[in-house]
Amino acid sequence: MLTISNKLIFCTTNRSLINTKDSVPTPAPTDLHATGTSPKLPPQEAETFHTFVAKALFLCKRARPDIQLAVATLCTRVKEPNQDD
Repeated sequence: MLTISNKLIFCTTNRSLINTKDSVPTPAPTDLHATGTSPKLPPQEAETFHTFVAKALFLCKRARPDIQLAVATLCTRVKEPNQDD
């Protein structure tokens, strides 16, 4: 049975795909709303981006409302993500 606790654990288990070397005091970068002109992501990376945005959306709605602005912005970029995203 999939419970909220299990879902939260699932959402945070794939941390190896996230670059954790850089840390910032907020999840939102200073250029949050800039769209950039970098190349589009390859299909496999775009799918991974979409998956992590969906997981972040679940987390911001259930446990982390403080990341809602950054996640909402990423949700607008899921259709055609670029390397800056």
